[in-house]
This record gives sequence, C-alpha cells and structure tokens, in this order.
Amino acid sequence: MTEPRPRIYHLLGNLLTFHAFPSETGDRCAIVEIKTAPGAGAPPNHHAGEDESFYVLDGEFEFFRMGRQSTSKVVTSSKSRTAQCSLLLVPGNSLAGYFA
Repeated sequence: MTEPRPRIYHLLGNLLTFHAFPSETGDRCAIVEIKTAPGAGAPPNHHAGEDESFYVLDGEFEFFRMGRQSTSKVVTSSKSRTAQCSLLLVPGNSLAGYFA
C-alpha cells in the first residue's frame, strides 16, 4: 500500500494546505489554502492549460499577471468581524505571481 500524499507543504515562505487534490475532484480543480509570510509569495509562473483563482481573506497582496500589477487589500474590522474579500482570476498559460 502506498503512503497517502502529504497535504501540507512549506514553499518560499508559504504554508500550503491542500483541501482537495485534482484526483479527488474528478480532475476539475485543486483547492489550496495558502498562508503567506510578510514579504513572501510566488515568483512569476504559469500553469499550462489551468486557470488559477486567488481569494484573499486577509492582508494585502501585490499581484503581477500578464505584465500588469494590481493590489488586493482586505481590511478586517475587529468590531464587526467582517471583511470584504478580494477575488483575482488568472487565465491558464498566463504569467502571474504575488507577494504579501
């Protein structure tokens, strides 16, 4: 019997937790939660034929995609415990990266 694939990885100052692998979703997607240390992130990269989505829950991130720079900032209120989250979509084969 083979060992189960690890679900938690440390990479470039990021803590990645895989909640679902493609094999568990009919090869439709992977669901990954990423906690990023300040100043850390992912250098420009691309995923051949795969779209990528980022849903920022807390903090401020700089995104670079297809030669453009954008900032996603999420402000949380300690009084109401609510936040306006930010969604960024990156089409497959597009060069993209981010840092916190």
